[in-house]
Amino acid sequence: ALKVINVMKDSPAEKAGILVGDCIVTVGTEGDNTTISKLGYDQGLAQLRGASGTYAEFGYYRPRPVILMSLD
Repeated sequence: ALKVINVMKDSPAEKAGILVGDCIVTVGTEGDNTTISKLGYDQGLAQLRGASGTYAEFGYYRPRPVILMSLD
């Protein structure tokens, strides 16, 4: 997975609701996507980047914080 470490202000990612900490796990369209683990870091990142005005399709997950509790 590629972990999002920065979201640029007013970027398409920000407008789509991507947050720091989100993990991108696939790139490509729903019917033709590939996992980042299969592509590797460099190729996965290359597929996400593009010229201005182009778009990227990807799947991601948002890790949730751990909830600690004590039961008696």
